[in-house]
Amino acid sequence: MTTADELLVGTLLTLILAFAGLVWMIRTLHVVGRDQRWSWWIAVSPTVVVLALLVYVAVPV
Repeated sequence: MTTADELLVGTLLTLILAFAGLVWMIRTLHVVGRDQRWSWWIAVSPTVVVLALLVYVAVPV
């Protein structure tokens, strides 16, 4: 693949992953927002994923 093709595929895959992550976070917050005491541990997972994404974007390889 050429550089332009790799950029296009990478952008498309990043958008798909971002959309899936957004849906996942919204559904997780919906569960947490139902005021169930056991469900607060669920909020940790999306937080870790978002922090990992920020570190990946911020730290050049």
